[in-house]
Amino acid sequence: MKLAPAIPLVAAIALAACAAPSTPAASEIALVASTHASDAPPRVPTRCTQHEFGLIGEGDVVRVQRSDGVVLERPGGMQSYVPVGLGCAQTSGGDEYLVVQYGEVPLGCKVCEWVFVYDHAGRPMHDSVPAFWGQGDSLAPNNAGYARVSQELGLQRPRIEYDETRRVTID
Repeated sequence: MKLAPAIPLVAAIALAACAAPSTPAASEIALVASTHASDAPPRVPTRCTQHEFGLIGEGDVVRVQRSDGVVLERPGGMQSYVPVGLGCAQTSGGDEYLVVQYGEVPLGCKVCEWVFVYDHAGRPMHDSVPAFWGQGDSLAPNNAGYARVSQELGLQRPRIEYDETRRVTID
């Protein structure tokens, strides 16, 4: 028996309303429910791994949604950041992996550019904990996991398409 799309949304909202708002699970349920409630079409449509992906939501609740309605989870270390761009990377054998760039929006940040590879099930293959390396002027995003996974898979460098409606230029 297949449920109507609205039933899981109503269940998620009901669970979020009953849960203590301070728990991470309750926050995540409320976040996913709020992104599903948007009628706006996904931005930055990207075809990869036999799916279409796009950015949904506004402000600090922007998420990546797959064409089957699944909202992808944020990688570890990215709870305070949002996806700002999408791409598709290929191995030399032609296997594809979704690549998502996270950043700090709407303020912008000269050193806030994290890149993540997602597996075929839509799960991040690494995290960025801690989010930054260094201190002060030597602060840099922690992309060690991306470098490791890219090398292990033999990924070619992806072309990232950005959500131009949210892009901020820093002088």
